[in-house]
Amino acid sequence: RIEAYDKGPAKIDVSKYPKDMRDRYKAFIEKCGKCHTPARAINCDFVLEDEWERYVKRMMNKPDSGISPKMGKQIYQFLKFHQKKKDEAKAKAKEKAEDKKEEAR
Repeated sequence: RIEAYDKGPAKIDVSKYPKDMRDRYKAFIEKCGKCHTPARAINCDFVLEDEWERYVKRMMNKPDSGISPKMGKQIYQFLKFHQKKKDEAKAKAKEKAEDKKEEAR
């Protein structure tokens, strides 16, 4: 299952994200990409918005992660923000599909 996430896109277009989130994205790419492809977290679809804190803390405790508590908080904030954006996009797509179905009737 995790291998499928690794094969997905490894980058996010954050150009429309607020500046602070673009900065946090850089920390995410730098630190998370050290041990595994960032695609793993980017494409993950089973983690709820608030669960990212637990995952980041687990990664912080890995030997040689180089993730300080301050950086861990930034990474968590980015992942939580991005997860919310993904969830909003999924909801919009679902709503649009339902509207098309309704129009077809």
